[in-house]
Amino acid sequence: MKTLGLLAVAAFAILFHTGLAAQSMTSDKISKALSQGDYKTVVGNMCSSPDVTINDESFSDIQTIDKALEKFFRQGKVYDFKIIYSGDKDNTTFKIISLKMDDSEYRIYILLKNNKLHELRIEQ
Repeated sequence: MKTLGLLAVAAFAILFHTGLAAQSMTSDKISKALSQGDYKTVVGNMCSSPDVTINDESFSDIQTIDKALEKFFRQGKVYDFKIIYSGDKDNTTFKIISLKMDDSEYRIYILLKNNKLHELRIEQ
């Protein structure tokens, strides 16, 4: 019985670690896409009803978000990208990012839940 309990704990630990690793991989993929201006990858990792704000303009429809992010990244080339803060808890990841493009600097906030991007805020 004790062995069965230890196996259950070990199985849970492996599944929990695998979930965190997958969450981290998605978070890293989105961060890399943002650093390269790859809006298609960002949109492709969104949940079905994301909350996206770009400079005080809100979007929730995937097609509209796709066009808004394309327009945003056409403004200039990303030349500096820094993750200021990153935290994980219970299948949720939050990052604060500093992004510089040509003459503008932006603060980006991303929130992932269960490997999907739920919130993206871009502020100048």
